[in-house]
Amino acid sequence: MNVLSFDPGETIGYAVLDHIEKEMPLLANFGVLNQLPEVWEILEDYGAGDEDILVVYEGFNLHSHRAQSQIGSDFFTVKVIGVIDLWTELTDTTTIVQTPAVGKSIWTDDKLRSYEYYVQNKHTRDAIRHALHALQIHRLPEVREHWND
Repeated sequence: MNVLSFDPGETIGYAVLDHIEKEMPLLANFGVLNQLPEVWEILEDYGAGDEDILVVYEGFNLHSHRAQSQIGSDFFTVKVIGVIDLWTELTDTTTIVQTPAVGKSIWTDDKLRSYEYYVQNKHTRDAIRHALHALQIHRLPEVREHWND
C-alpha cells in the first residue's frame, strides 16, 4: 500500500510512503510543489491504477481570529485541497483529512530523525508526519505501540 500525503499551502509539501506489512514504511519520494498542476501530476504518478492507495492531507479551516488577515487572499491552500478532492473523487480513492496538529506531538523532529524520516523542508516533514499518523491510526494498529516509544 502507498500513502500519498500533502501539507497544502503556498508551499506544498508531499510525501509518498510505501508500506510493507509489519515493517517500517519506506519513504519512497518526497518534495515540495508550488503549482496546482504539479499536485495533479503527483496524484497521477503515485495514485493512478493503485487500488491500495491512501491519500492524506492537512485540512484548512478559516478561524475568526485569522479572518481579518485573510482579506484579499486567493486562498491557494483551498485550491490545492480542491485539486486533491477532485482527483480522489474521480478515482474513488480513500482520503483522510487531518488537522494541522495531528501527528506533531507524536512525530517530533527527534522521532523523525530516529526513524530516518527527517528532511530539511518543514512542509515536507509535516506531510511525512501526516502519512505516518494515518498509517499508525488507520492502517497499522499492530505497530502503534512500537512507534509510540
